[in-house]
Amino acid sequence: MSSIETPVENPLHPAVVVDEANKTTTATDTFHPNSTAQSANTRKILVENLHFRPEQISDEDTEIVLWACQTVATRASRLSGCAVATVFEQTGMKNKEGTVDVGVDGSMVEFYPFFEERLREALVSLIGAEGNKKVVIGLAKDGSGVGAALGALQAKKQMQTAAETPNTVPTEQLTGESLPVVTS
Repeated sequence: MSSIETPVENPLHPAVVVDEANKTTTATDTFHPNSTAQSANTRKILVENLHFRPEQISDEDTEIVLWACQTVATRASRLSGCAVATVFEQTGMKNKEGTVDVGVDGSMVEFYPFFEERLREALVSLIGAEGNKKVVIGLAKDGSGVGAALGALQAKKQMQTAAETPNTVPTEQLTGESLPVVTS
């Protein structure tokens, strides 16, 4: 535990939270440090949402905030691109015809400007332009709930296949316990 106390009136106090809406409104496609509109918007957010006093904010501060927001968004989109590229490679889609549908969920994907474009840049660098064309990205509401349901369905199918296939070892013998079967 730190013995250093931060005054509550300090805008950088941990109680001051930058929510995703703040990041969204400061996002830019390309960082333009001298853009008056971007600087004014960023300054407004720092004053209204983070309770800085206008005299506390320099032009350099607004440039740093814009740069940090773009850096975080670019990193997040590239990490997402890595996950999509991994699934693409693991499923063998590179050598198959057709497309692969990818459902994405989350406020970064839904609200952050240019997120998909940055994700696709990562895909092109990882799986190539032709691989990128095979990936269809769609917004999936409640993606974690849907993903859990799909995982349970796949587990059920695998257990049914194992039960129907001769010369397979029952799940109980592999794990020492019986796994629950999800029924639809």
